[in-house]
Amino acid sequence: MVELARHQHPDVRVTFHTDIAPSDLILYADENLVSQVVINLLKNAIQAIESDKNTDKEGHINIRAYCNEAEAILIEISNNGPAIPNDIAEHIFIPFFTTKEGGSGIGLSI
Repeated sequence: MVELARHQHPDVRVTFHTDIAPSDLILYADENLVSQVVINLLKNAIQAIESDKNTDKEGHINIRAYCNEAEAILIEISNNGPAIPNDIAEHIFIPFFTTKEGGSGIGLSI
């Protein structure tokens, strides 16, 4: 998934860090749906880094998967690009919402 997201943005300087604990963590879910969500999040993270006007800064994307106290598996993806403005953040999970020209807005609503 990382390589697919990176392939779509070859000119962006970004380093990926992964932290999966325990290392044998197994997620029982639809592999295609989870992959689609993670790829969309990685693409959004790369685009956020790409939009940063500080061209000397190397981008960092952190991918963390772990089991919480309730034994639910959580996947967190974060980056050091600009934050999503609050007035936009409250809408990002609404189907078809987008700020991208020509975007469909279905990425995070799936």
